[in-house]
Amino acid sequence: MLRWLSPLLLILGLLVLLLLWGRVPEVWPVHWGPGGQPDGWSHKEGVTAFLPFLLGALVWAALEAVALFVVRQGKALPVLSSGYVAMVRWVAVAIVLATVYTGLALPLLQPPVTVSVAVILLGVGLACALGFWSILDAARKSREAGEELPEGYGALAYKNPDDPRIFVPKLFGMGQTLNFAHPSAWLILAVILALPALVIGSVLLATAGR
Repeated sequence: MLRWLSPLLLILGLLVLLLLWGRVPEVWPVHWGPGGQPDGWSHKEGVTAFLPFLLGALVWAALEAVALFVVRQGKALPVLSSGYVAMVRWVAVAIVLATVYTGLALPLLQPPVTVSVAVILLGVGLACALGFWSILDAARKSREAGEELPEGYGALAYKNPDDPRIFVPKLFGMGQTLNFAHPSAWLILAVILALPALVIGSVLLATAGR
C-alpha cells in the first residue's frame, strides 16, 4: 500500500485542483526574494499550474526505481531490506506531499512563505521519522528471523574499527556510507548536515519579513 500512496496523493491533489479551477487566479507568486518580496510568478494559462504535480510524479518514479533496486539487492536479507524500501517510499511520500501542497496552496490559499516552509519541513520530518522507524522495526524482525548481517554493518550504520576505510559500500542501494568507527566520519557527517541547515536558515531569514 505504501508503494501506491504517492501516486494516489498526486491524483487526488490534481483532482482537487481541477475541481477548484474556477477559483485559481490568473497569476500568483511562486518564489520570494530577500525580505519576502515576490519575484517569481505562475500563470493560469499554459501548464505552469500543473508543474508541481509533474515534479512530484518524476520524483516518485525515480525513488520507486531506487526502492525496486534495493529489493533486488536485498534478496539475501529480505526482512531487513524491506525496512530500507519503506524508508525510500516514505521519503517519496514526503516529497509528493510537498509538491501537492505547493500545487494547491500557492494558487488557492497563497499562505505566508514561513507557513509553507514550516508545513513542508514538518511533512519531511514526519516521513523521515516513519522511515527510520520502519528500518528499526525491520531490524528487529530480521534478528528474529535469523538474518546475519556482514561484519560491521548495523541496521542504520557501519562501524568497524578494524576496517581502515572511511567510506564503505552501502549494505543496500548504490553509493558509499561512512565507517563511524573513525572520528573523521563524524566530522564529515557534521559538514554534510550543516549545508542544508544553512540553506534552510537563509530561507527562513530571507522570508521573515513576509
